[in-house]
Amino acid sequence: MTQRTHKLLWILLMILIVVSAAFVYFDDYRTETVEAPQSSNTTQPLQEGQLLTQTLHCEGDGLNSIQIPFSTGNRVNHCMIYADLIVDGECAQSWELPAWKLRDGGFWSFPLDSRLNRCGEKRIEIALRTDGTPEESPSLCICSREGLRGLSLDGKPLENTMVCYKLQYKRGLDKLAATFLCHFVIAALFLLVLLLWSALRPSPLPAAKAFLCLWIPLSILYASVSPPLSAPDEMNHFFRSYEISLGHMSSEFNEEIMYGGRNLPCAPADLRLLFTWHSYMENRNQEELEEENFVYYSSTALYAPATYLPQAAGILAARSVTSRTVDLINAGCLAGWLCITGLLYLTLKILPYGKSVLALILLMPMNLQESVSLAPDGLVTALSAFLIAFTLYLRDRQQETMSHFQVGILYVAALWISMCKIVYLPFCLFLLLIPFERFRGGKKGKCLHAFTLTFLVCAVNLLWLGHCRIFLNHLGASSPIQLAYILAHPLNYYTTVWRTFLGQGGNLILQTAGLLLGSANVQMSGILLLPYLFLIAHKANAVSPFASSKDSEGKAGLRAVCTAVLLIITILTFTSVYLSWTPVSDSEIIGLQGRYFIPLLFPLYLLVTGDRTEGAESSLSFIIWWAAILVNLCAAARIMFTLL
Repeated sequence: MTQRTHKLLWILLMILIVVSAAFVYFDDYRTETVEAPQSSNTTQPLQEGQLLTQTLHCEGDGLNSIQIPFSTGNRVNHCMIYADLIVDGECAQSWELPAWKLRDGGFWSFPLDSRLNRCGEKRIEIALRTDGTPEESPSLCICSREGLRGLSLDGKPLENTMVCYKLQYKRGLDKLAATFLCHFVIAALFLLVLLLWSALRPSPLPAAKAFLCLWIPLSILYASVSPPLSAPDEMNHFFRSYEISLGHMSSEFNEEIMYGGRNLPCAPADLRLLFTWHSYMENRNQEELEEENFVYYSSTALYAPATYLPQAAGILAARSVTSRTVDLINAGCLAGWLCITGLLYLTLKILPYGKSVLALILLMPMNLQESVSLAPDGLVTALSAFLIAFTLYLRDRQQETMSHFQVGILYVAALWISMCKIVYLPFCLFLLLIPFERFRGGKKGKCLHAFTLTFLVCAVNLLWLGHCRIFLNHLGASSPIQLAYILAHPLNYYTTVWRTFLGQGGNLILQTAGLLLGSANVQMSGILLLPYLFLIAHKANAVSPFASSKDSEGKAGLRAVCTAVLLIITILTFTSVYLSWTPVSDSEIIGLQGRYFIPLLFPLYLLVTGDRTEGAESSLSFIIWWAAILVNLCAAARIMFTLL
């Protein structure tokens, strides 16, 4: 079997998986289960010769099944239950149910052969009877409460009583869903053609260009299926970006509500109407309000203005031509995405090795979603990758002394990433890997730059923390009390960190790839994400990090820096979330999310592989194209059908 045949078989497998996953997600979108407004508090016996009839209050359309709860009395019942669906006085369908199959307190589903449309215009009842005695028959789980109605015995209403049923509907394909489905099919076909093109090319594209060929269409796909402000905390990120676009570098503190924010011409209640596509279509013409309201967003008021520079620039440009809120949001997202895309292209162009692993990390669903949103996480990942790549390029590829322009790039990148989120400041340690020969003045020049940059980074961040510390104390937990608790009980905090790691570690790994998308309300299948993570591990071709006896000094230095960066950032992340969100002395840290650890994946790769300057990949293999398109098509379908 030729290599092209192998690739075509892989493509057919991808089509099968994507179509199957999309069909399941579409079926989930169509399915709606409505429970009775009351829970059961008693039972109604079924016995031979009696007919129990429950009137069903159907408010939806496309009734697909009826679920009735039964009580078995903790015994095996040997009788038959007969159920009839009565629509406008006529029997529409009948079922026979052996009572021994029932589970005590469980629901039994009575599926309809075909969907029942226009339910609200019809009188729908379900009639139940049995051929067994009370000793060998189950009972119905019912609710008896003042004002309830609908249950009758032999035609006589039982006052204040109803069965606690559930109704499952299968709604039809409305116009909006059909439009999105068509767009998704077109995008999937385009990506399929792109994959075929990559498979049949006689020579592979350079890694940076191949990455763009995947990154751009996948980013457009995510932007198309995700409603505005659907990423985690994106509404607060919009408020902070908007504030900066107005020229306000820091937020105000409202002593009445004890939160940080600012008077802005927009309202959170209005923006929440954009969170799903159906609601978005009805409210997309919102404009800036004439009157300003105080909007609080303490969680993002903590972030320095540098965190939102691209987003704020996009919003500022859009405000000169439009006042529609949706246009401002999209302009901020576009500006942020363009900045991220440029950084990532440069990163893959100059990175000496590890291009395949970095490309797989960057093309994870979680990172793509964050990069097309107003959240700063995508920018942090891009900056950290660029800083590492530039450092390795100066160490392993460039032979001459750094120019003033290159030194300036290092300063800007280091300051920018530290200002985005202070917990990522340790990424600046990678600059220690640059040989002193690359600096003007040799060792003295390197020491001078190290001292200057350290002073600048620490001074800027300490000044900002001192300025915005008031917002830190009002995020649902008291940071000073938490910090005092850590200092007074370090062993307890150490135990808390490990309990959190052991209890949430596996879930956090899957979250890093994209287990929870949207505002953590779109759950992907772990079975689709695990192979993708295994592929990253396979491409890393990991060796033991303890084989240092054969390592050169450069490899040992790289591993030492990676170890320090991983440990310090992990500890800082755990501690910052503990201080900000976790109640004092809680047994686990609350609020950790997988996306916080995406920037750490590439340093982890460098740690376990050491120095791989020899035989570095200059292109992305077919399996990377295949895996990236597969997992992201499935993720996009999940987002689309969940947020419709």
